[in-house]
Amino acid sequence: MSTNRIFEGKDLAEALAEASTRLSIAEPDLDYEIIEQGRRGLFGLGAKSVQIRVMPPIDAETRAAGHGELTGQLSQGRGRRRSGRGNDPAARRPARAARRESSDEPVGERPRREREPAPEAPQESVDQVQASIEKMVGLLGLDLGVRAKGVAGGTEVELDGPDRELLTGGDAETIDAWQFLLNRMSRRAWPEAGRIHIYCNGHRQTRDEDLLALARETAERVLQDGRAKRLRPMNSYERRLVHMTVRKMRGVDSCSEGEGALKRVRVFKRRRRPPRD
Repeated sequence: MSTNRIFEGKDLAEALAEASTRLSIAEPDLDYEIIEQGRRGLFGLGAKSVQIRVMPPIDAETRAAGHGELTGQLSQGRGRRRSGRGNDPAARRPARAARRESSDEPVGERPRREREPAPEAPQESVDQVQASIEKMVGLLGLDLGVRAKGVAGGTEVELDGPDRELLTGGDAETIDAWQFLLNRMSRRAWPEAGRIHIYCNGHRQTRDEDLLALARETAERVLQDGRAKRLRPMNSYERRLVHMTVRKMRGVDSCSEGEGALKRVRVFKRRRRPPRD
């Protein structure tokens, strides 16, 4: 296999099984990245398959011939994936690495600190957010009702009405765009409103559930085969969901890679540091 191949299935397990069968490669030996997380759809409608890109395997001669950098990546549990830049992203995070090395405990077993619950957004800020969104809706000529409420750490906005399908079409990219813009605005206009989350017709809840399931499944596979996995490019809200889910699981961690608003999330196995003499 000289080029990358794309496979799909109703979930990650089915996509991997298809790739394994078609390429005659055992599933644990597949080097892949998830390029489309998929979704279940509503009442069976609008479902989307999970898609993975499988990288060409490295033969024994190439491995032994010595691409030192690639071999180093293999030994660090990155699998045989090539990032395109040739540098391990972990090398660009010296401060993070130093923090991990400062403890005698195995990294994977370090107890996590309990965070205090974030305060609820004040009603005045919530009202300002709702008024601004109502103005946006009116200027766009949309027939939508707006209901905002303060929650721990932010503001939830529910949109409903005859024009809701205009927001949920195209994998809800319009909702994502609105949410991104509103959060940028809130940093200056309503900082106490916290993070703004937009919901419409139950669409975001379904997407969030699918994303959380994918994060857990990916982390479990990393624990099984020890190889890092990279998910499709995501916005900051989606990345935060993945990071929160992965970091609740022992033995795995995650980090963001790339530039710009859309970045990939890499899920990797934590390395145990040998005890000090």
